[in-house]
Amino acid sequence: MVRKIRTQKARSLVALSKWPVPNCPRPSFMIIDARRFIELCETQSVQAAAVDSVVDRTWLVDAEYMRMCGAFARPCPMRPRHGFVESRVVRTFDELKIVATETIAAEPDAEILVMPVYRGQFSAVSVPGMLTVGRGNDGVTSGRAVLATFVGVPQCPSLVSSRRLALAGLTPDDTPYIEYVIDNRTVIPVQLRAGPPVPTHDAYVPQRIECVERIVHAEQYDDLLAFERLVA
Repeated sequence: MVRKIRTQKARSLVALSKWPVPNCPRPSFMIIDARRFIELCETQSVQAAAVDSVVDRTWLVDAEYMRMCGAFARPCPMRPRHGFVESRVVRTFDELKIVATETIAAEPDAEILVMPVYRGQFSAVSVPGMLTVGRGNDGVTSGRAVLATFVGVPQCPSLVSSRRLALAGLTPDDTPYIEYVIDNRTVIPVQLRAGPPVPTHDAYVPQRIECVERIVHAEQYDDLLAFERLVA
């Protein structure tokens, strides 16, 4: 029996890979059960353990490809959030095992998405009525390299269809966010998640703020789990 995918982040890649969209390539990925991967490493080679712990995939990486091109490991928490184990490029299955060890230490039921390395010059996040573009793979999501925000830009209807949102684990009441990487002039959707509603008018502060006691600059913290504890 195929195990049910546990995390919304991983489910979103499955949803994005279904039902082709014109001029929008499907993302390549494999979803690894991080805990099972570590358990299998006790009796198998690291590469065999990784392959045998795959839950779902549209792509399968091998050691030679990983050595030559690298692979992008994206830990997936049970509770969707930005502050989690850092995503990173890995070039060996032993490096992937390190990511898995850190991941289950943070959340035992977490999963890992393994994808090709998209060295995008730009990235973007689409919400209903707004598109924000930044430099690099995480210029928008990290807030470090936002270039422009365009108001009045609709989302791709096929990517936010009711059946795709349901498969990704979103409800009709959720506000869908689509994250893209723009790699070699190709726009690739890499995540479909829920987020807070974003106003598209000229008043971006939703309520009166009496006092700002402290400003914390996220770019000073490489450890996202430590940053999450700091701002909690």
